[in-house]
Amino acid sequence: MKEQIILSGTCFWSLEAVYQKINGILSVESGYYHLHNYDFKFRDEDKIESVKLEYEDGISLLEILNIFYSIHNPTMNSWIKKDCFSYYHRSSIIYETDKQKTIAEEKIKEVNKEKLFESDVTTKLIKYIADQKTFKIAPESDCNYYNKNPNDGFSKSIILPKLEKINEQFSTLYNI
Repeated sequence: MKEQIILSGTCFWSLEAVYQKINGILSVESGYYHLHNYDFKFRDEDKIESVKLEYEDGISLLEILNIFYSIHNPTMNSWIKKDCFSYYHRSSIIYETDKQKTIAEEKIKEVNKEKLFESDVTTKLIKYIADQKTFKIAPESDCNYYNKNPNDGFSKSIILPKLEKINEQFSTLYNI
């Protein structure tokens, strides 16, 4: 059965590049999740860079979240503090079903209990309502960034280390 979830926590270029390489992920759409139900503009601070993932039974949501928490710092509380552009990269899991919410809540508790980070996770859980204008696909020029620009400085210094880490830690899920 196909399901979808939206994740935010770092720029969508990084999330997109990582999840494009994961077996069981059927599609990755980069875009902006808007926290309110109205059209938004580029500089609107109520949006977050996100990826919408469609996945199937070949990968579990827990595996998706394990990857998610290994490639971004979910403790930066950019839900409150507005550092330079960090409010676009707020750690979020936008779920559709109660089951997804429960799995996400359990994962957050696990990450906090295991003290994987110096402080507690600030990931916000948000209920996705499909018929609202809350997710907008990014312009084509911003999509598929790593594949279009593998030798770019951002790709080499930010995205490539994440891909190498995922290949090492999640080799059974990584599609070379």
